[in-house]
Amino acid sequence: MSKLPTVIVAVAIILYVEAFHLPDISFTSVNIVDGGETDTLTIVTTGSAKRVGLVITVREIFSEHRVVKAGDVITLKGSYGSPGESVHVKVVTEDGKSLLDTFTTISARVIKPKEPRIYAQSVVTFTKGEITKFSDPKLALGAPDSQWVSLGNGGVLTVDMSTYIPIVSNVMIYEASGTPAVVTAYAGSPGSINLEEGYKVTVSGSLVTVTDISSQPIGDHSGVDIDAIEVII
Repeated sequence: MSKLPTVIVAVAIILYVEAFHLPDISFTSVNIVDGGETDTLTIVTTGSAKRVGLVITVREIFSEHRVVKAGDVITLKGSYGSPGESVHVKVVTEDGKSLLDTFTTISARVIKPKEPRIYAQSVVTFTKGEITKFSDPKLALGAPDSQWVSLGNGGVLTVDMSTYIPIVSNVMIYEASGTPAVVTAYAGSPGSINLEEGYKVTVSGSLVTVTDISSQPIGDHSGVDIDAIEVII
């Protein structure tokens, strides 16, 4: 009979500890991306909690209840602020307790969405110049990948960017050397000439044309070597 009270006391202590133990969940990042009328708040969680109820309040106005587990990515939609503005985000458990090792109120800055990078999508025409071995124009498509096409002396490459390009645009030419050159390109002839690298660039609609104007052969890949073409709008 003497063992029964010991067991009851032990169980009571365990229940007491569990009742007051804060959930092991915290945040690795809190971001707000501006979306005009509707912004996106993203909270990335970490820890070991398997289930916890949270109350998330933004700017002391917008409040939402979520049941999550550690590792979840919490996404909320709302009108939270303008780009550059700091917004207070308060997160507590559903019974009003602060989270373990986490500030109750977090300051998050509203940021603009990242603009997609615009690379060449397809080859329209390619006129190979003299003395060139690397002559596959498709190697100039997409993001830089250390594969290139050599235009050859006098070669001409026209690619489609699949988006309208303003008549005056900055065009980034990624060469085989890995060093990109920014060229301010203009619609029509003569375009923009990069004498140092030996080519000119023109734009028209969604098209970018690169014309080699060099005259010095370099081994088996004369003319400008193009790894990628990017338009910065």
